[in-house]
Amino acid sequence: MSIDESSFNHKVLLAQNSQDISILKKLKNDFSAVIRKSVAQNLHTTKDIIHELAFDPVLNVSYLASKHPNCSIVRDFENTNHPCVRCKEDFIQIENCTNCKKLTSFNN
Repeated sequence: MSIDESSFNHKVLLAQNSQDISILKKLKNDFSAVIRKSVAQNLHTTKDIIHELAFDPVLNVSYLASKHPNCSIVRDFENTNHPCVRCKEDFIQIENCTNCKKLTSFNN
């Protein structure tokens, strides 16, 4: 089974725990921000991958990447009040963020 065919939970676990750089390179481009967030928190993620994720369009992914020990890119998230930036939801539980009450109220 390829990574593309893996279940969501399997991809999250790979993104969180894999030491295989080729897997992490593939997962950094996954459609799911949850998968990319997991890659951004994996301590085995390389500097080049982290630097790409530091500019991910999803604020929480870029925030987490900017806090990674391998990241030398400085980004200022202090004045951002968007609820996704510091989201701490369990990645496996939230497959996507469309039902988030904080995000819905922020957008209204």
